[in-house]
Amino acid sequence: VELFKEPSNIQHLVRACGQPMLVCQVTPEMKLPKEIKDVDLSDGSKTHFLILCTSPETIFKAETLGYEVVRMLRRKITILHQINEISRRLKENNAENSDSLVSEEFSVSPDLVGQSIGAGGANIRRA
Repeated sequence: VELFKEPSNIQHLVRACGQPMLVCQVTPEMKLPKEIKDVDLSDGSKTHFLILCTSPETIFKAETLGYEVVRMLRRKITILHQINEISRRLKENNAENSDSLVSEEFSVSPDLVGQSIGAGGANIRRA
């Protein structure tokens, strides 16, 4: 669910698959088309989204790329959470050891976040 709370993530999915596309969260109250009636909505631990497309090319791309795009977006969210946690810890350490630590805040372009962190966080551990 967190993936689709951020509008930029939906925009990324639309860019990857093409337009026109409608993305909405499926609720048990919704009447779904016959083709997708076999989806089990009773499992509360899972959230389902329905993507409606009218273009055959968009449907093909969504079926082909959809899982990969969602995997990459999940990884992006994980990395952003890790960055926030590290920033929080650094600020706590700065408050405790303000004389002995040097801290600099800077912005990193979203498309360079992965390179900044490095494979498996290697660049951060090295610093």
